[in-house]
Amino acid sequence: MADYQFENWRQDDPRWGGLPYAGESIAAAGCALGTAGDISCEQPPEVGEYMTSHGYASNGSGTYWSGIPAYLKSKGYAAVQLNANSLLGVTVCAAFDAWRKAIHSGICGALCMGGPSRWTGGGHYICITGARFRDGVEEFRVHDPAHRNDGWQPWTAFIGWIKVLYIGGKRWKPEEAPEEFNRIDSGECTENGVILRQSPSGYGIQVGTVDMGNRFDVDGKREGGFVHIKIATAGICWMPEQYVLLDSDKKPKPIEYEFKWPAVGPDSSGRHVFVWQKVLASMHLYNGAINGQSNSDLTAGTRRFQAMRNLEEDGWAGRLTFTAASNLVYLVKKDKFVLKRVKYNSEGDSVLFLQRLLSADHYYNGTLDAHCGLGTDAGIRGAQKYLGIKADGDAWTEFYSAYIGL
Repeated sequence: MADYQFENWRQDDPRWGGLPYAGESIAAAGCALGTAGDISCEQPPEVGEYMTSHGYASNGSGTYWSGIPAYLKSKGYAAVQLNANSLLGVTVCAAFDAWRKAIHSGICGALCMGGPSRWTGGGHYICITGARFRDGVEEFRVHDPAHRNDGWQPWTAFIGWIKVLYIGGKRWKPEEAPEEFNRIDSGECTENGVILRQSPSGYGIQVGTVDMGNRFDVDGKREGGFVHIKIATAGICWMPEQYVLLDSDKKPKPIEYEFKWPAVGPDSSGRHVFVWQKVLASMHLYNGAINGQSNSDLTAGTRRFQAMRNLEEDGWAGRLTFTAASNLVYLVKKDKFVLKRVKYNSEGDSVLFLQRLLSADHYYNGTLDAHCGLGTDAGIRGAQKYLGIKADGDAWTEFYSAYIGL
């Protein structure tokens, strides 16, 4: 791909990292902007403007899958999303074969999005700009917007991690224009295993399934008991209206748990030090007492973490260091971090952060996988019981106030 120029944008670049995006900031939720911009050479804020104005920015969840090919097509690229349903945990499939073949051909760039991996504790987009075989090992060149693992990575690093695959390039034959969709509202699914169809008929071609809580957009079209929707996993399709809960029909959600984060460094003390000690202990970077009092071992652990993430090694766990360690949403205008509600089957960075604290307190000894399964649920209940509050496995404002106390 000698005639292609790729960028390697950082989502936390000080020029735009603090700018708002998808209810968070580009630094926290803009990995898709960096990866798509690596292909188009547009800076993340410009990509973010397109995603937001066209309904592909999902508040609290980053970027909808379908936003990637839509954006690249708007810039003159023939772009394809190779799979409609998540490939997380899959090791062999036709989509993988097509993706690898396209990258090796040298006619395009590629992107992929996955779950917890060497690149992230939760969902994350990365860009692929080349492929090769070296000493019999198949490798792919990664541009990571978080800059945790750039460079050549073996195919084994991708196995089981990938959720969705994309390819795009200007040498391809342009595809037909996508179906028109004018979003007027958003909603979520109210049941598991709901079938999505290509047409509004019980006999229409099945294009995927969705589970309870999955998000989508609607344009107001209804026919034969189906609602016309646009969803990240399957694009534009039809869904049975009995399982559709529109945002306009919901009661307002309670606010999330918000807290400030003063920098933790030498001679610091208090609840924030307790939390930072637990976070580093879960990463095996601190083995000292968890007592809310900073010491030289904690400062050394902070510096080791900062070195791992290419941050300034000053030994102070300020906003940038805490963001890198927790992946929690930072609200720029409020100068606060956000913890979302966690209960059984929840997923995401708030789950991972809570798992780290529970692990350090010996309430949880499972995998730090950002998924609230039986082990995490039991850990939450154990902490609730110790704190003398209702042991229902629902980590919410009362629990966070008692357990974290920030």
